[in-house]
Amino acid sequence: MAVEGDHRRGRGGVGVVLQDVGLFARPRLPPEDLAAEAVTLARIASADDLKEIARWFDRVVKDGLVRQAERIPEHGLTPAERQAIFAELARQLGDTAARTEEATADVPIEAKVALERIRESARFGQRKMSELAGGR
Repeated sequence: MAVEGDHRRGRGGVGVVLQDVGLFARPRLPPEDLAAEAVTLARIASADDLKEIARWFDRVVKDGLVRQAERIPEHGLTPAERQAIFAELARQLGDTAARTEEATADVPIEAKVALERIRESARFGQRKMSELAGGR
């Protein structure tokens, strides 16, 4: 892996890029935590609270993970690093979507809409990360 100050051809400043995307290396993504919280709250929270959590989740995925991932220059990661990082993110977002979908069977009708939005946001993120894993 390249480090800050690595000035080999096509590798300048790679360490800075990797530091900026350090959240990608975490074992649990913030969206996973937010979705898990929504599933837990789906049985007890108000519909308005759940809608707000779903909105936050959508923003974390679209404005956070996806936007940051798309900004990483091609030379910022090796093809193997890119594939490993983004494939893992896609897997985690897919798992989040599946768990959220399973939870919709056991929650009040008012909660279903919010959980479905979370599921769709996770699927969107999963598709984007899969695309990035395979190259642009």
